[in-house]
Amino acid sequence: MPAGHEPPPYEVLAALVVSLRGELADALAELGRAGQRIAELEARLRQSPRNSSRPPSGEGPGKPAPKSLRRRTGRRPGGQDGHAGSTLARVAKPDRKVRHEPAGAGPGWPAGRSPESSGGRYSTCRRASSATPAGSPPSGTGFGVI
Repeated sequence: MPAGHEPPPYEVLAALVVSLRGELADALAELGRAGQRIAELEARLRQSPRNSSRPPSGEGPGKPAPKSLRRRTGRRPGGQDGHAGSTLARVAKPDRKVRHEPAGAGPGWPAGRSPESSGGRYSTCRRASSATPAGSPPSGTGFGVI
């Protein structure tokens, strides 16, 4: 000890120890509360809409792709093996044509334009007539739009 200084009395040292122990207890309690808060925050970080009640919109743009719950069956897509199948082909010369005109193709048609001058086009329908005899070319209906 430096010269001229006396050691503090016992009562002062005892009071200082009691004070420091109180401060230490407060600091340890605060540290415990901080540890609990950190654990709660880490648990919230681990939550996602898949393991909590949060809505899917809260997941953000980096969300994982959805996984289908459907299982593979081993079948190929489309018709099953052994099925003949058929496709209706276009008919080169339809047996009748149907012309569809817009609702305005009448007295209120714009001046200088008529349905005939608009170059209405016909397309061939893929529906074959069910009354077509076997061996004859398929018949169909052509539909045109003005």
